[in-house]
Amino acid sequence: MKAKANRWAGEKYFVLVIICQLLAASSSLAGVRWPDARVHFTGLFAALASAFIAWLEVKQHGELAQAYSVAEFDLSLVEQRALYVNNEASFSSFVADAENAISREHTLWIARRDKS
Repeated sequence: MKAKANRWAGEKYFVLVIICQLLAASSSLAGVRWPDARVHFTGLFAALASAFIAWLEVKQHGELAQAYSVAEFDLSLVEQRALYVNNEASFSSFVADAENAISREHTLWIARRDKS
């Protein structure tokens, strides 16, 4: 769920960057065609594109989407393995594997949090 939401948000801002860059280029061409125009929007659209790029970098939607996808995959493997626990030895092994999967995700979360 979180992986999809972050992937969608990243794609949305990427499309906004492309649109703003196209508008800036179009506005620049319009400025060449009509140099005496009272208003030029090239700077505005370029600034908006830069702001959206900065927002993408700050929010790290791509990295979060990938991290959530990996976590979801790891936890689904743990869930599948739970179906085959039928004795104390397999339960002990299952718990150790589940703790390792969750510990990996926790370590990655701490590293991302400390990075920002």
